[in-house]
Order: sequence, then C-alpha cells, then structure tokens
Amino acid sequence: MNGIPRENNFDLIRLICASVVCLFHAHVLSGVPALSPFSSVFAAVHPVQCFFVISGILITGSWDRSKSVSDFAVRRLRRVYPAYVLSIVGFACLLSLFSIHGARDYFFSFDFARYLGWNALFLNFLKPSLPGVFSGNPEQAVNGALWTLKVEVMFYCAVPVLAWLFGRFNRLVLIVGLYLASCVYLVLFVHLSRETGRGVYAELARQLPGQMSYCLSGALVFFHFEFFRKHAKFCLIAGLAAYVLSFRFEWLIFVKPMGLALVVFFVAYCLPLLSRIKLPGDYSYGIFIFHYPIVQIAVAKGYFKDGDPWLVSLAALATAFSLAVLSWHGLEKRFTKRSSHPVSTISSNRVNLNA
Repeated sequence: MNGIPRENNFDLIRLICASVVCLFHAHVLSGVPALSPFSSVFAAVHPVQCFFVISGILITGSWDRSKSVSDFAVRRLRRVYPAYVLSIVGFACLLSLFSIHGARDYFFSFDFARYLGWNALFLNFLKPSLPGVFSGNPEQAVNGALWTLKVEVMFYCAVPVLAWLFGRFNRLVLIVGLYLASCVYLVLFVHLSRETGRGVYAELARQLPGQMSYCLSGALVFFHFEFFRKHAKFCLIAGLAAYVLSFRFEWLIFVKPMGLALVVFFVAYCLPLLSRIKLPGDYSYGIFIFHYPIVQIAVAKGYFKDGDPWLVSLAALATAFSLAVLSWHGLEKRFTKRSSHPVSTISSNRVNLNA
C-alpha cells in the first residue's frame, strides 16, 4: 500500500473547526440576537462532522500502526483522557464559585459525585449539570460539547471489530454496507424526531450509528488514498457538489458524509499553501473541551448582555485557546507518544486491516 504523506493540514483544520464550534455556542447559549450569524453561518454540526471524518482517517491509521489491541487502546487513552479529566475535574472545582450552594453542600453532595463519575465514563448525558451551577442560564449543562467524545470513544471501540471483519469479508463492500446502514439509521431517527417532536429521537440520531458514515468515509479515504490523490480535483468538485446539494435535497443525505470526506481530504492534502502554516502544538482538542464552560460562565455573569457580545465571544475563544495551549504543553504533550501522530508510510503489520 502506498504511503500517506506526513505533511498535512489536519491540525489547522481542527483548530478552525474547534473555533467555529466555540463561536456557535456563544450564540446558542447566550441567546443574543446580534450573534445569530454565528449559528446561521456556522452550524456546529458541520465542524463536528469534520472531526468525525478526520478521526476516520487518523484513527484507522493509528490502528494500522499499533502492535495489538492493547497498544491501540493505550494510544487513544493517552491522547484523549488526560485533558478530558482535567476539563471535568478542573471546571467542577472552579464552578463551585458559581453555585448557589455553599462549598460543603456542593463538594459533598451526591450530585457532585454523580457528575464526576458519569462524565469520567463519557456518559455526560446521565449527569450534565453540577449542583446549583448555571441555574439562571437558559442551559444548565456544564459542558454540552462533550457528547462528541462519547461518539469518538465508541468509534475507537468499533475499530478492532471492523478490522476483524475486514479480514474476513470484502472490505469495500463491508464499508459501503455499513455506511448505508448508518445513513438509514440517521434518516429514520431524524424523521421520528420531526414527526413526534420528541427530543430523544434527535439525541439517538446523533449517536455513533448515525455518525458512523462520517468515520467510515474517512476510513475509505485512508484505504484508497492514492486513488483519491490521483483524482484530487475531481474529488473536490464532486465532494462540494454532494455536500452542498444535500442541504437542498434531503434524499442526498446518503452522499453527504462522503462528500464532506472528499472536501476534507483535498484541504488536508492538496493545499500546500496551508501546510506552510505551522502550529507549535495541537490546540484544537483543548479549545473544544474547554470552551463550553467558559461561554456558560460569561452568560452567567451577564457579559453577553451587558457588554459587546462580539468582543465577549472573541474573549471566550481567546480564553479557551489559552487554556488549550497550557493544556497541550503542560499535560497533553507529555502523554502523547510520537508514534501517535500521522506517519509518512502505512505499515502492513495489521494484515487483517488491509485484507
């Protein structure tokens, strides 16, 4: 199998996507009409889906480079969990200052323990709020952005199973079949949500089965990288057309994930100008997991309504970026192995994956 070049624009793409999600939440959580362009132009689902596509590419490569299932699991755990725990525990302690309860009632409450426990297991939806925190905000969740981490972890768990299946069945046929099943799942639950008006169906729609098509699109790019690079310009045109038209014609939902994957592939590997922008670290993950509580604090303090909401939004983004820089250099980089990053060649040590 031909190699995937080390040089790419994934760090920059993810940094932009994480920043877009932050600005989107600034409007959604504050409800300030002046910030409506953030949600109308930057629908958060778009950058999140980009994250899933990128995960499909990079996590498939991470598995391919891993010596065993345990090696793969350790790689993923070291990359995701340290900053994740810092976000959960750090903000849980800090937000005691914003609780309507006293310190004793806050820290020794059953709800505080439940929050730490369920969030540590990526089951944020079971306890999204802390006792007495953000009680005056329109949304009480401490970090509503963390639902995507649950989907990511579920994809990590699915990778060894997929690899086992790839070694026993035709890989392309299997990927296409699972891709279509994922799209059917998404369409079904979105339809049920609209028909019944019940939010539970919308929640189910955005879980792993419904997002698997984006991860599988990324995996397909990984497996057939040389084909896509050979037809890069056609891929860009076809990808843009499929993705844009899917918003006009709902039945094109079945090509939307692959369309987005083709666009992400082109931007990541076929725009050498962007590759000149070098970042000293991967700050996107930190921005993503830190920004939501920061925006919630700004809402609770009334900064969006009393001050310039645009400046407050940028200040929230700048604060999240600063924490991300500190997190990367002080914590994440120490746990991230060098081998966890994309490499220049695809190894063949996982025969069952490349079958």
